[in-house]
Amino acid sequence: MSRPHYQLTRHPVGSISEIWNVSWPLIVGLMSASVMLFVDRLLLSRYSVDSLNAATSSGTAAYAVILLFMAIAAISEVFVGRFHGESRLTELGKPVWQMIWFSILTTPFFLAAGFFLPPLIFQGSPLYHEESSYFWMLMVYSPLFCLNVALAGFFVGSGKMKVVTLFCLIANVLNVLLDFILIFGAGPIPPLGIKGAAIATGTAEAVNILGLSLLFFRRDMREKYGTAPQPVDLPLMLQCINVGLPSAILLTVEVAAHFSFFKILSFSGALEWTVASMVQSFYFLIMFLIDGLSRGVSTVSANLLGAKEPNYIPKVLRAAVTLQVLFSALLLLFVCLFSDTIVDLFFNERDETLLSNTHFLTMAGNCFLLMSLFFLFFGISRILTGHLTAALDTRFLMKAGVGLIAGAYILPVFGIVVFMQGGVEQAYLALLLYSIICLITYSIRYKSKFGVALQRRHEVHRQAP
Repeated sequence: MSRPHYQLTRHPVGSISEIWNVSWPLIVGLMSASVMLFVDRLLLSRYSVDSLNAATSSGTAAYAVILLFMAIAAISEVFVGRFHGESRLTELGKPVWQMIWFSILTTPFFLAAGFFLPPLIFQGSPLYHEESSYFWMLMVYSPLFCLNVALAGFFVGSGKMKVVTLFCLIANVLNVLLDFILIFGAGPIPPLGIKGAAIATGTAEAVNILGLSLLFFRRDMREKYGTAPQPVDLPLMLQCINVGLPSAILLTVEVAAHFSFFKILSFSGALEWTVASMVQSFYFLIMFLIDGLSRGVSTVSANLLGAKEPNYIPKVLRAAVTLQVLFSALLLLFVCLFSDTIVDLFFNERDETLLSNTHFLTMAGNCFLLMSLFFLFFGISRILTGHLTAALDTRFLMKAGVGLIAGAYILPVFGIVVFMQGGVEQAYLALLLYSIICLITYSIRYKSKFGVALQRRHEVHRQAP
């Protein structure tokens, strides 16, 4: 007997096995992207500590600008998932094409941002030249980032996650190879440092898009899913933007908050700033677990909601939380056993003084521990936001998320560092408390809006003859 169209794997709907099978290709793909970013930072730290700090600062600022548009383009995944759940297979290409056109139309904005924003963002920074150069180059490549997530949304939303994983792995292996050549130089190619890291990233992204496009335009895809080129459909494009914009604003504010976090910690001195750069770079290496699991939940939920089968949702969430707790336990164990080894990776023999600084090593170890606990609570809250996004509850996510970032994240960190003269450890403690408050807030939203509805649905089924 064939399985229902909303069942994306051969495993029972909502089981740990299903969530894992949907999520692991996304996790692996995101992991390779995280490894790419980590290798960028690691190689730049070997090139110079200034390059590491400049890439961390300007990379976070650039990501805050890019993310608004990337998150809108990525909403193709939710629409494809819901269309797939509704068995509208020949229409799956429609929302993807609207987000492809949207991605192309972002080009003038990104070029303007790359030209005008650096003097405003990095004015007065001792690393102004490197930060501005890296920011400009990322802006040039930004339409490619949007185009990539728009195309990937088609494959993820229709349950073909392994395709995205394969091309992501290929692109990121290429990126690492180009990093070695372009950052340090090879043969006739001079060492380009931070510029080389940006060029490697943009080239790898273009290769990823090429691979996805070849499959997207294949004849069987065009016939079955309607992926042939389509004109701009303004009502559908606006609908996608209307749903995606609130989430995009939230994610942008969140990344801008992380950028502000670094800027605030710069008041504590170079030592504290270096610890924050190192811990945050390591977090970027592992955040693929959170994002992959959240996207897996969003994909499964979108298909179930499209098929009008919401009774499976609580089971889906329980399975995802179980996986998140397991990931967090393994991370905590790793950090407790190997924090000194992680620190050693970021520095070379010229930084021997730093590595022999007991205060620096203690700060780093404590911050790695706090980051691990943040990973647990923030990851569970992201599971809930993944479902809420699939349920198109994005306006609530925006309002609540922005309020939480301002009131429970940035203001406390600013007060701790600037007024109370606290350091990086106290700042990461505030970040941990922020993640707990996020979890409580989104849990209340889920129970109040969706938990009650599901309970009533169960009661109706029990009372039915």
